[in-house]
Amino acid sequence: MLTEAQKITQVKAVLESEPEKVAVETISLALSIEDAENRDLTLLELTAYLAGKRDWNKAIGVAQMIEASYEKTDALHYIAAQLSKAGDLERSLWFFNEAEKEARRCDFYWQQAELLQKLAKSLVETGATSKANELLEKSVSVAQKGQDSPNLQDSLDAASVLSESILILASFTETETAVALAETIKNTAIRERTLRLLFEHSSREKLVA
Repeated sequence: MLTEAQKITQVKAVLESEPEKVAVETISLALSIEDAENRDLTLLELTAYLAGKRDWNKAIGVAQMIEASYEKTDALHYIAAQLSKAGDLERSLWFFNEAEKEARRCDFYWQQAELLQKLAKSLVETGATSKANELLEKSVSVAQKGQDSPNLQDSLDAASVLSESILILASFTETETAVALAETIKNTAIRERTLRLLFEHSSREKLVA
């Protein structure tokens, strides 16, 4: 009988050997991991590997077996990004949309905001700047709400993600708009740092112009 650690190690060994196809037995081994977090993380690794090999059916199937919304969003994100690289933009956008829906099921505001931000970054790479901008705005909105979370860690992490999303959004919007959003950051240290970085960004833009 394999221990949990041995199961995880064995799955990783299969992926590191880069087989042409991941056998059903490897997927079954990952599913047999009892600890939910370890199981989801292992299935996420499998999804990323399968999507990278463009084994779409298996990648999608494994992604659907992931229970936690955070890891499932990441899995759907991997599939969407790889489909985009493969030139299948229509299916890619569908999976980006599914990933967005899953992200909104996460328990914490900072997780939702961070995942929306990650999706937006990938969409920029695909050239879907309008959709990317939309997701960044949603990330900002969710993170702003998260600052009022009764969970102190969620509140602090939401402020950090809010800062990151505003700095990315600065490339898409007027400096004044980004500064106004930065002023909504409730954590003093994070707010001041964000405003300083926006000022530096604005200064560089003026020099280039």
